[in-house]
Amino acid sequence: MCNNATNTFTLEDLENSLKIKQDSALKFRVKFNFIMKTYKVVINDLTKLLDIEPNNKFALRYRAKAYNLTERYKEEIIDLTKLLEIEPNNQFALQYLGEAYHLTKEAIIDLAKLLGIEPSEDLNELLKKKLINAFNMCNNVTKIYTLEDLENLLEIKQDIALKFRVKFNFIMRRYEDAINDLTKLLDIEPNNKFALRYQAEAYYQMEKYKESFIYVNKLLKIETNDEWASKFWARIIENPCVDETYELGYFYLHGINFEKDEYKAFAQFEKSANMGYTEGINCLGYCYEHGIGVEKNEKKAFTYYQKSADMYNSNGMYKVSYCYYLGIGVGIDEHKAFTYYLKSAEAGKSMGIWKTAICYYYGIGVAKNKYKYFTWNYDP
Repeated sequence: MCNNATNTFTLEDLENSLKIKQDSALKFRVKFNFIMKTYKVVINDLTKLLDIEPNNKFALRYRAKAYNLTERYKEEIIDLTKLLEIEPNNQFALQYLGEAYHLTKEAIIDLAKLLGIEPSEDLNELLKKKLINAFNMCNNVTKIYTLEDLENLLEIKQDIALKFRVKFNFIMRRYEDAINDLTKLLDIEPNNKFALRYQAEAYYQMEKYKESFIYVNKLLKIETNDEWASKFWARIIENPCVDETYELGYFYLHGINFEKDEYKAFAQFEKSANMGYTEGINCLGYCYEHGIGVEKNEKKAFTYYQKSADMYNSNGMYKVSYCYYLGIGVGIDEHKAFTYYLKSAEAGKSMGIWKTAICYYYGIGVAKNKYKYFTWNYDP
C-alpha cells in the first residue's frame, strides 16, 4: 500500500489496514519512505506529524535527517536546534548539528575566497566575524537588510556584494534569489562571465533548461573555448527543450560553438521534429532536399515542408511554394506556388511578400494585377 505509485490510498486506509492511530500510521509510512529514499514524501508526512504534535522528537529527528540527505542544511539546523531545546543531551542532534555547522564553515570559506582571501588557520578573527555576520545577514528571512548594508559590513563594492550573496544563495539552494542578484550584476556588466555562468547553473538547477541554454550560449559567444561552458552544454543536451534541440542542430550545421557536423545537425533537427517543433520539421525538409547528414530525397523534403506549412510555419509555406514553382519533390504547379507564396506573405515572411508581388506582376499562377503588385511591393 505504501509503495502504491499512484498514491490513491489515504492515510485512513493505512490506519484501518494496520489498525493504528494516525500518528502511528504516519511514522510507519515515514520509515518505509526512508527505506525507499523518497525523502520529499518523508518531509511532507513529518510536517503533518509536527502539525499534530509540534515537539514530537521522532518527527524532528527524522525530518532533520531527511533535510540533511536532500542538502537542505538551513532547515536541518532549525529542527536539530529545536530537538536540543527539548532534549539538551540528544546525541543524534549534537552529531548532526556539528556536521551542519561544519558545512556552514565550508560555506564561509567559499565566500572568503570570493573576496580574494585565501582561507587559512591564521585567518583574521575579525574577518571571520565579519563573514559570519554577512552570512547571517544574507540568511535574514525578513530581508530587511539592504545590499548597501552588506557592502558596508564587508567594505566591498556593489558587484562583489552581489557575488557574495549569489554564492550564499547557491549554498542554500535559493536559486530564485540568486537569479535576482545575477540579473542586477548583468545590468551593471552585460558580459560578466561570473553572472552568465551562475545564471545558467541556477536555471538548470530549477529545471528551466531553455533559460539555462540561453545563458550558456551567451557565455560561449564571449569565449568560444570556455571549458566549463562546453561541458555544461553537454549536460543541458541530456535534458533538452524543443527550441534548444533545434538550435543545437543549427549550431552543428553552421559550426557555431561546435565543430561543424552535418550528421549531428540532422539528428538534432530530427529530434526536434519528433517533438513537434515546426522549424525543426522545416529544417528536416531542408536536410533531405540538399542531402545534409542524410541521403538526398526531394520527395521526403517536400513532405516535411508541407507538414511544417500545415502547422502554420511561414518558412515551411515559402518552401512549399518554392517546390511547386520548381518541381522539387512534386509536380510543377504555378497556381499552388502562388497560393503558398501568398500564405507565407500573409504570415509575414519577407521573401513570400516579394514573391507574391512578382506573381501579380508577371501573372504567375494568378491573373496579372499591377495594383496588387504595388500593394505587396510597397515599402513605406
